[in-house]
Amino acid sequence: MKKIRRIVIILVACILMVGLTNIGTINVQAASTTITKSRSFYLYEGVNPERQISVMTSDSKAKITKLKNYNPNVVKVSVYDSNGAYGMQGTLRVQPLKAGVAKVTFRYAGKNFVYKIIITKYENLCEQFKVGNTDFTKCFDKSGVYYSYQQKKNITGNIDVKLKNEWKIVKIKVDYSKTIKNHSKLTLSTNGSNIFMYVRNIKTGKVEEIVLYYSGDPYKSENSYSY
Repeated sequence: MKKIRRIVIILVACILMVGLTNIGTINVQAASTTITKSRSFYLYEGVNPERQISVMTSDSKAKITKLKNYNPNVVKVSVYDSNGAYGMQGTLRVQPLKAGVAKVTFRYAGKNFVYKIIITKYENLCEQFKVGNTDFTKCFDKSGVYYSYQQKKNITGNIDVKLKNEWKIVKIKVDYSKTIKNHSKLTLSTNGSNIFMYVRNIKTGKVEEIVLYYSGDPYKSENSYSY
């Protein structure tokens, strides 16, 4: 059940994020093959989960070949699945090493691709994140997604978020669908509630998301490092 809920949260986050921004990427198509020109990942302190980049194609025989990483000190890149389980997707395995920008090239579906991978050191973008009298600010010190489990009572109050300089709130959604404004009243239920907040950097236009999941489920509260 815990894994299913996490998958749902991640899928919803991805769907909503697409509606807001393409995170600085541009879709290109060649020979029915789709990929983005760049991708951003966080470098977390003390935790370094593996991430993936996928290439979609209509060519069931396509394979990723001639992979070259021009900045191996920034990120480690390898072929995870050159063809994909259904012959429609190739996948690269990405391991961030330090903040910076890496150039990666490879050949796929008869085309040569140049890809930019941007690694940014994670920082808590919230100076304050409160619901009523409950302060969740420090929950986002390690990552932008936090699962607050083993809660004994519902919380009803106004959401009060203050972001660091150069960041502004784009949208706040509660329980997957309801859109609210900052300082609006809401209820976090032990039966399971969530807050998806999307914020944009005023200078760069980059959009990030901050996610809080609140539940009485008997699991250990923890951060998630999915992005």
